[in-house]
Amino acid sequence: MITEDVHQPYVEAGQQAVAYRSGMWVFLASELMLFGVLFVTYTICRCTYPDAFAMVGAETNKVLGTVNTLVLLTSSLTMAIAIQRPRPSKLLLITALLGALFVLIKASEWATDIHKGFLPGAGFHWTQPGATPREAELFFFLYFVMTGIHMVHLSIGVSVILLFAVLTWRGRKLKQEIEMVGLYWHFVDIVWVFLYPMFYLIPRR
Repeated sequence: MITEDVHQPYVEAGQQAVAYRSGMWVFLASELMLFGVLFVTYTICRCTYPDAFAMVGAETNKVLGTVNTLVLLTSSLTMAIAIQRPRPSKLLLITALLGALFVLIKASEWATDIHKGFLPGAGFHWTQPGATPREAELFFFLYFVMTGIHMVHLSIGVSVILLFAVLTWRGRKLKQEIEMVGLYWHFVDIVWVFLYPMFYLIPRR
């Protein structure tokens, strides 16, 4: 049963809830189209340069990628539990902290990649046999763009969840809003579930 206050311009709680959910699903559909284009682009490049992508992909840090996957899946669990709790502030805080941990791990991984000369551009450096510099740069271009866009989405989610943790700790009732940010957070997690094998597992096969 929906017990939240009804806000303008809605006349009843049910109408408000439907509008919230519809708006969020439309937004997630637009985000899916964005990532869908990137996934298709990666697939085409992977099929065009299979040996080169396998060679270059082995340079990504599989350990850190796996750790980050576990961190994000755990945050998805704490978010799901928080939605069901009448006082979710602690679980929301844990979710936000796990998201922040993901950001820190990913940032350290990027720093290592940049130090090795893998950042696409004038300073890109690749001399290993099995892939041309152009092919290697293409892989890392996709890697930085796709994981970077994901990082932006995740950072926005962390900020919103942290805000809701503070507001619910102060006594605000935000059940519908938390459900909506929960949908967003699960979407971000699902995107990473696809990015993880694309950049850390499949290239090594």
